[in-house]
Amino acid sequence: MIMEYEINIATNDKLETLKRIATELLKGHCYIFFDEDWADIMIRSNDYGFLSNIADLCNEMVIERSDEKSDIEGFGEQYWEDVKSLFEIATRIGLRKLLDESQTGRLLTAGKLIHCLLNNLGYSRWDEFETCYRLWKEQEALGLFQL
Repeated sequence: MIMEYEINIATNDKLETLKRIATELLKGHCYIFFDEDWADIMIRSNDYGFLSNIADLCNEMVIERSDEKSDIEGFGEQYWEDVKSLFEIATRIGLRKLLDESQTGRLLTAGKLIHCLLNNLGYSRWDEFETCYRLWKEQEALGLFQL
């Protein structure tokens, strides 16, 4: 297994921080996690030098070894590398959309991306609807989404 590292960037404005470092992030292989409840952005990569450059841009000092064990156990060893690739692709799409002021990627909506993923996994349109509806209801119950 290849060693993976991560940095956590503390920020009050995730969108502005990502815009500032997006071009550099697109130069390497990484994936990003952030949660509405967190004030930081977690960036993971197996390239320590790449992460070191990103950390310097963000005035972050700490680069840690990532604990992939729980991810590997959760997704399954045979799927983990594919899931990481999916995370990397989603990160690249998100960063490109963030930088795309002309909005040329207008078909890259959340619904379209969900459709593409679930369709490739063999789900029907009805399954897609049920999945999206269930996610919406869960977010609504948590107070994360309201009409």
